Amino acid sequence: MTTREYRDSVEIALKEGVDYYLIKPFHLNSLFEQLEKRFHKSQKGPQESKIQTLRSLSFVVVNLDTESRYKIQQLLLINGIQNVILSDSGTKALRVVSEKKVDVLIYDCNLLDVYWLDMKIGLEELEYPAYTPVLVVTSVSPVQKEFDEVRRAGLSAFVPGEIKQNDFFEAIFKALEVNDY
Repeated sequence: MTTREYRDSVEIALKEGVDYYLIKPFHLNSLFEQLEKRFHKSQKGPQESKIQTLRSLSFVVVNLDTESRYKIQQLLLINGIQNVILSDSGTKALRVVSEKKVDVLIYDCNLLDVYWLDMKIGLEELEYPAYTPVLVVTSVSPVQKEFDEVRRAGLSAFVPGEIKQNDFFEAIFKALEVNDY
Protein backbone atom coordinates (compact mmCIF):
# COMPACT_ATOMS: atom_id res chain seq x y z
CA MET A 1 0.00 0.00 0.00
CA THR A 2 1.02 3.53 -0.50
CA THR A 3 -0.11 7.01 0.47
CA ARG A 4 0.47 8.35 -3.03
CA GLU A 5 -1.32 7.53 -6.21
CA TYR A 6 1.55 7.58 -8.69
CA ARG A 7 1.15 5.32 -11.70
CA ASP A 8 4.91 4.71 -11.77
CA SER A 9 4.79 3.29 -8.23
CA VAL A 10 2.02 0.88 -9.18
CA GLU A 11 3.84 -0.24 -12.34
CA ILE A 12 7.11 -0.78 -10.45
CA ALA A 13 5.36 -2.78 -7.73
CA LEU A 14 3.52 -4.98 -10.23
CA LYS A 15 6.69 -5.46 -12.27
CA GLU A 16 8.46 -6.66 -9.12
CA GLY A 17 5.81 -9.33 -8.57
CA VAL A 18 3.46 -7.64 -6.11
CA ASP A 19 0.09 -9.39 -6.26
CA TYR A 20 -2.13 -6.50 -5.17
CA TYR A 21 -1.65 -2.80 -4.73
CA LEU A 22 -3.80 -0.70 -2.37
CA ILE A 23 -3.74 3.07 -2.28
CA LYS A 24 -4.50 4.88 0.97
CA PRO A 25 -7.06 5.73 2.08
CA PHE A 26 -8.82 2.45 1.46
CA HIS A 27 -11.70 0.63 3.12
CA LEU A 28 -10.84 -2.25 5.39
CA ASN A 29 -13.14 -4.40 3.24
CA SER A 30 -10.81 -3.80 0.28
CA LEU A 31 -7.87 -5.10 2.27
CA PHE A 32 -9.77 -8.18 3.39
CA GLU A 33 -10.99 -8.86 -0.17
CA GLN A 34 -7.44 -8.73 -1.49
CA LEU A 35 -6.15 -10.96 1.30
CA GLU A 36 -8.93 -13.46 0.64
CA LYS A 37 -8.15 -13.49 -3.10
CA ARG A 38 -4.47 -14.09 -2.33
CA PHE A 39 -5.35 -16.86 0.10
CA HIS A 40 -7.55 -18.65 -2.44
CA LYS A 41 -4.93 -18.15 -5.13
CA SER A 42 -2.34 -19.87 -2.96
CA GLN A 43 -4.48 -22.91 -2.21
CA LYS A 44 -2.84 -26.10 -3.38
CA GLY A 45 -3.80 -27.22 -6.84
CA PRO A 46 -2.29 -29.80 -9.18
CA GLN A 47 0.57 -27.51 -10.17
CA GLU A 48 1.20 -26.55 -6.52
CA SER A 49 1.83 -30.17 -5.58
CA LYS A 50 4.27 -30.45 -8.50
CA ILE A 51 5.99 -27.22 -7.49
CA GLN A 52 6.37 -28.57 -3.99
CA THR A 53 8.61 -31.33 -5.39
CA LEU A 54 10.86 -28.65 -6.93
CA ARG A 55 11.56 -27.09 -3.53
CA SER A 56 14.19 -29.70 -2.74
CA LEU A 57 16.06 -29.11 -6.01
CA SER A 58 18.89 -26.69 -6.71
CA PHE A 59 18.72 -24.21 -9.59
CA VAL A 60 21.19 -22.07 -11.50
CA VAL A 61 19.70 -19.19 -13.48
CA VAL A 62 21.98 -17.95 -16.26
CA ASN A 63 21.11 -14.76 -18.05
CA LEU A 64 23.21 -11.77 -19.07
CA ASP A 65 20.34 -9.39 -18.29
CA THR A 66 20.18 -8.59 -14.57
CA GLU A 67 16.45 -7.85 -14.64
CA SER A 68 15.67 -11.18 -16.33
CA ARG A 69 17.81 -13.11 -13.82
CA TYR A 70 16.03 -11.50 -10.88
CA LYS A 71 12.61 -11.97 -12.46
CA ILE A 72 13.23 -15.71 -12.79
CA GLN A 73 14.68 -15.86 -9.28
CA GLN A 74 11.60 -14.04 -7.95
CA LEU A 75 9.33 -16.51 -9.73
CA LEU A 76 11.17 -19.38 -8.05
CA LEU A 77 11.30 -17.70 -4.62
CA ILE A 78 7.60 -16.81 -4.46
CA ASN A 79 6.90 -20.49 -5.07
CA GLY A 80 9.10 -21.53 -2.15
CA ILE A 81 12.12 -22.59 -4.20
CA GLN A 82 15.03 -21.26 -2.18
CA ASN A 83 18.15 -22.97 -3.58
CA VAL A 84 18.83 -20.60 -6.50
CA ILE A 85 22.20 -19.39 -7.76
CA LEU A 86 22.36 -16.54 -10.28
CA SER A 87 24.99 -16.26 -13.00
CA ASP A 88 25.58 -13.75 -15.75
CA SER A 89 27.61 -16.05 -18.01
CA GLY A 90 27.73 -19.60 -19.28
CA THR A 91 31.36 -19.92 -18.25
CA LYS A 92 30.52 -19.14 -14.62
CA ALA A 93 27.53 -21.47 -14.72
CA LEU A 94 29.64 -24.37 -16.02
CA ARG A 95 32.07 -23.75 -13.16
CA VAL A 96 29.22 -23.86 -10.61
CA VAL A 97 27.80 -27.03 -12.14
CA SER A 98 31.21 -28.71 -12.10
CA GLU A 99 31.77 -27.82 -8.44
CA LYS A 100 28.39 -28.67 -6.94
CA LYS A 101 25.26 -30.65 -7.64
CA VAL A 102 22.79 -28.59 -9.64
CA ASP A 103 19.45 -30.09 -10.58
CA VAL A 104 18.07 -27.52 -13.03
CA LEU A 105 19.98 -25.08 -15.22
CA ILE A 106 17.82 -22.28 -16.63
CA TYR A 107 19.81 -20.88 -19.53
CA ASP A 108 19.22 -17.89 -21.80
CA CYS A 109 19.81 -18.95 -25.41
CA ASN A 110 21.17 -15.51 -26.33
CA LEU A 111 24.33 -15.91 -24.26
CA LEU A 112 27.40 -15.89 -26.46
CA ASP A 113 30.26 -16.83 -24.14
CA VAL A 114 28.91 -20.39 -24.04
CA TYR A 115 26.14 -20.83 -26.59
CA TRP A 116 23.30 -22.99 -25.29
CA LEU A 117 24.08 -25.89 -27.66
CA ASP A 118 27.68 -25.81 -26.43
CA MET A 119 26.38 -25.70 -22.86
CA LYS A 120 24.32 -28.82 -23.56
CA ILE A 121 27.45 -30.59 -24.83
CA GLY A 122 29.49 -29.26 -21.91
CA LEU A 123 26.95 -30.65 -19.45
CA GLU A 124 27.05 -34.05 -21.14
CA GLU A 125 30.84 -34.09 -20.84
CA LEU A 126 30.94 -33.41 -17.10
CA GLU A 127 33.04 -35.77 -15.00
CA TYR A 128 30.03 -36.93 -12.97
CA PRO A 129 27.15 -37.44 -15.44
CA ALA A 130 24.82 -38.56 -12.64
CA TYR A 131 24.85 -34.96 -11.44
CA THR A 132 24.19 -33.42 -14.84
CA PRO A 133 21.46 -30.80 -14.44
CA VAL A 134 18.35 -30.68 -16.55
CA LEU A 135 18.64 -27.85 -19.09
CA VAL A 136 15.76 -25.40 -19.57
CA VAL A 137 16.39 -22.82 -22.30
CA THR A 138 14.73 -19.41 -22.29
CA SER A 139 14.54 -16.67 -24.91
CA VAL A 140 12.91 -13.30 -24.39
CA SER A 141 12.43 -12.60 -28.10
CA PRO A 142 12.66 -15.91 -29.94
CA VAL A 143 13.18 -16.08 -33.67
CA GLN A 144 12.34 -19.01 -35.92
CA LYS A 145 16.00 -20.05 -36.01
CA GLU A 146 15.93 -20.60 -32.24
CA PHE A 147 12.79 -22.75 -32.44
CA ASP A 148 14.39 -24.83 -35.19
CA GLU A 149 17.65 -25.29 -33.25
CA VAL A 150 15.79 -26.33 -30.11
CA ARG A 151 13.77 -28.92 -32.04
CA ARG A 152 16.86 -30.30 -33.82
CA ALA A 153 18.74 -30.58 -30.54
CA GLY A 154 15.88 -32.62 -29.09
CA LEU A 155 15.44 -30.20 -26.21
CA SER A 156 11.99 -30.46 -24.70
CA ALA A 157 12.21 -27.52 -22.32
CA PHE A 158 12.11 -24.19 -24.12
CA VAL A 159 10.39 -21.10 -22.72
CA PRO A 160 10.02 -18.58 -25.55
CA GLY A 161 8.94 -15.00 -25.04
CA GLU A 162 8.11 -13.30 -21.77
CA ILE A 163 8.38 -15.80 -18.94
CA LYS A 164 4.99 -16.62 -17.49
CA GLN A 165 4.67 -18.77 -14.39
CA ASN A 166 2.61 -21.63 -15.85
CA ASP A 167 4.69 -21.97 -19.03
CA PHE A 168 7.90 -21.70 -17.05
CA PHE A 169 7.03 -24.44 -14.57
CA GLU A 170 5.53 -26.67 -17.26
CA ALA A 171 8.86 -26.50 -19.14
CA ILE A 172 10.73 -27.47 -15.97
CA PHE A 173 8.35 -30.37 -15.26
CA LYS A 174 8.64 -31.56 -18.86
CA ALA A 175 12.47 -31.44 -18.74
CA LEU A 176 12.53 -33.35 -15.47
CA GLU A 177 10.10 -35.94 -16.83
CA VAL A 178 12.03 -36.45 -20.08
CA ASN A 179 15.24 -36.89 -18.09
CA ASP A 180 13.60 -39.32 -15.64
CA TYR A 181 14.40 -37.03 -12.76
